[in-house]
Amino acid sequence: MHDELLEIEIQKSPMWEINNPRINRLLRAVLDLVYYSKNMDNDQKEEIFNILISLVRIYGDPKLIKRDKNDY
Repeated sequence: MHDELLEIEIQKSPMWEINNPRINRLLRAVLDLVYYSKNMDNDQKEEIFNILISLVRIYGDPKLIKRDKNDY
């Protein structure tokens, strides 16, 4: 289920940085590391998943990343 939700968020993004296959594999590897960890409980795993989804949403939103030179 979490893998599908991550895939949906990745596909929503128009940013090539998020849709890059290397980044996609990296995100899935992080997700696998978290969910196969025996040192975390389910609440911790769920929190890390939510953070990962939030990072994809934030970094994948061109309005939040792209800035004009005059904004500095």
